[in-house]
Amino acid sequence: MHKLSNHDLTVIILVVIYSILLIIDIILILLGKTIGYILMVMTVIITILIYKGIDKTKFKIRNSLYRSFRSSCIYIDIDDHHISFPKVKIDTKEGKIVIDISNLHLRSKIEANIEYLSSALPKGLLIKDYYMSKDQSTLILNYEDTNVDNRLIFDTFDEYRDYTLRYRPTELFLDKDYSFDLTKDNGILVTGSSGSGKSYWVQSLILQALIKNYDISILDIKRSYQAFEDACKCAYTVDDIVSSLDDIIKELEDRQVKMDEVLRLTHKP
Repeated sequence: MHKLSNHDLTVIILVVIYSILLIIDIILILLGKTIGYILMVMTVIITILIYKGIDKTKFKIRNSLYRSFRSSCIYIDIDDHHISFPKVKIDTKEGKIVIDISNLHLRSKIEANIEYLSSALPKGLLIKDYYMSKDQSTLILNYEDTNVDNRLIFDTFDEYRDYTLRYRPTELFLDKDYSFDLTKDNGILVTGSSGSGKSYWVQSLILQALIKNYDISILDIKRSYQAFEDACKCAYTVDDIVSSLDDIIKELEDRQVKMDEVLRLTHKP
């Protein structure tokens, strides 16, 4: 038996009230009452205003979460016919969802299914990170709308160079919102389906690195980055790639020796 949630009851009540108003309007119009036409016009106007005032994204997120809560049994049984979902607050401007987990029963169920919450959101919305509030009473989800275009468009190379140099010498930008610092991040993995723009995006990182005078080695068996071979150390064959890796390891070892020497001199009593 399908149990009704508070959300279901709210929707049902609103639909019933709206249906009753429409029936009354139609009856008055059939009886030739002028007030019927006036009420019909008012009903249509109110409907349009309510529809325009609804935050469509917030509505979709709430419905998607409630469907996920129901399928994962994340609710409290009130009686044989009714259930209660965790309270959810959504801030579409900040990209934040706050779920009340003060109930220990609901908290344990949410923690067990937390990895699946991203797939519970509407298409195009992805969870970036999540954490507990300080008092452990709420779960906070930060999400990203991938439907929003975050591309950076530059009309000239000078614009691109100037934008690149806004960041720290060890920092490369990824899009309008994200960047990574080579002193903090050991590396970056780029994944995507064929033709999704992986190589094009990596070319942007290489160009930024060139602007900042990095020493760049490209190991490229598919020869996707030949445009940079005059400015970078490029290896295309297996033998050349192995040789380049050996050179890189030797360079790292040499730098480690120099760094150890600097540290010894710095801390020398």
